[in-house]
Amino acid sequence: MGIKEKVKQYQFRLKRALQRFYLMLNRVRPPGLGGAGLFDVAKFFFKAMTDKRFTLAGMAMSFRFFFAVFPALILIFTLIPFIPVDNLHEKVMTFLGSIVPGDSLGFMSRILDEFFEKPSASVIYINISLLLFSSLGGIKVMMRAFSKNNDLFRDRNFFRHNFVALLIMLALLLLFLVMLGLLIAGEVGTQYLVTENLMEKGLVTTLFRLFYWLILFVAVEIAVSILYYLGPATTIRWKFFSPGSLVGGILILLAINGFRLFFVQFADYNKIYGSLGAIMVLQVWFYWISIVLLIGFELNAAIAAAKNRQRLRHQEEEK
Repeated sequence: MGIKEKVKQYQFRLKRALQRFYLMLNRVRPPGLGGAGLFDVAKFFFKAMTDKRFTLAGMAMSFRFFFAVFPALILIFTLIPFIPVDNLHEKVMTFLGSIVPGDSLGFMSRILDEFFEKPSASVIYINISLLLFSSLGGIKVMMRAFSKNNDLFRDRNFFRHNFVALLIMLALLLLFLVMLGLLIAGEVGTQYLVTENLMEKGLVTTLFRLFYWLILFVAVEIAVSILYYLGPATTIRWKFFSPGSLVGGILILLAINGFRLFFVQFADYNKIYGSLGAIMVLQVWFYWISIVLLIGFELNAAIAAAKNRQRLRHQEEEK
């Protein structure tokens, strides 16, 4: 047997081995994939992740999110005096301090203090307008990032696009208020247990921390599920709780804690950049949150594409 024949034989064996490996992986159908093969899902997912538009979409989303955060915070703190809860301002700032990285909280606090030095009704109305413009703009950019040029996605007209963006914004605002209410209720409950000597202070503190992270995890999962359920204009609507929302929610919590740990333990950006460091950190933070949201979306889109491919195969086999 010559060298050419041996090369062809090895190529044939390699091709058969790869085909068997492909069939073996495609027989693996983990729960949550809707019966789609693992190999097909991975193929569509990694194809999307390596597309140059992926990082461009993340940068566009983070840019709009950055400009939406301050009007949203100003509106929230404008509504605080109308909510009958003691020290609500401090509670909200404490909650934000557990999420945002580095000295970003101090930067945000200074902007809020300057804004509320001379409050007026006209300023509040202007801020509400800015909130709607910036928040809806950020959500609409995200919705455009949650789209693809294939038969599984459709186009929305101008009015429907803006209506869905407004619906997402109101749903997220309501979710934030409910989460904040539950955390305040949990804090009041722990204080009552300590005051009445019903439980030891150390145990109560541990239970409250577990309660805090449980509420935060559930709230993040619901928020991400809202984005993936309403945001993409799919021909077949995805389930509310999906593999993408689970992965996205977990990655967001990891990103929040990872960034805070990194900037507390290692980064000393204030000595280099001064007050601009907080802006840079906040922008990078929003970028990675945007990337995480896109990862979860691409996972759901890959599952939908794999299921559609499997359906087309079955139709061809029936013919």
